[in-house]
Amino acid sequence: MRSLSILALLSFFALTSALGVTAAPAAAADFRHGWIELGVGPIDPGSSIDFGHEFVGVVLAAPDDRSWVGRRVVGEINATCGTCDACQAGRRTHCTRRTVLGIVGRNGAMAERLSLPVENLHAVPDSLADDVAVFVEPLAAALEVTQQVPVGTPLPPV
Repeated sequence: MRSLSILALLSFFALTSALGVTAAPAAAADFRHGWIELGVGPIDPGSSIDFGHEFVGVVLAAPDDRSWVGRRVVGEINATCGTCDACQAGRRTHCTRRTVLGIVGRNGAMAERLSLPVENLHAVPDSLADDVAVFVEPLAAALEVTQQVPVGTPLPPV
């Protein structure tokens, strides 16, 4: 339980939530970003990041909104600054100072615990099993394309 206390303390000072991971599949993006593009991974003793960006977890601590504690959640992977030009323009997934869960600057779901800002969390209904809820992130990523490129937009000539 010592690691929980330390994580809860760190999350309090960082104003992020601490989550216990209950499900986290290995995704192709984890291998591509971590092992190929960054040249590190779980088998690399020099790796400084735990991979995994798709997860279901239970909130263990949430200093900025304690009503989240005990809730089962999934989360948006981009933790943003809220102040850069991209954030101010409403393009938070393109934040110039963002960290990305399990990919850039933020430990991911292949650990027992992780941290994310409360604003990144989405409650999972009790009726949705972990092995189904874990697919919320890839579904959200696919649907985000329709926000960035309107459906029906003609493709440019090749």
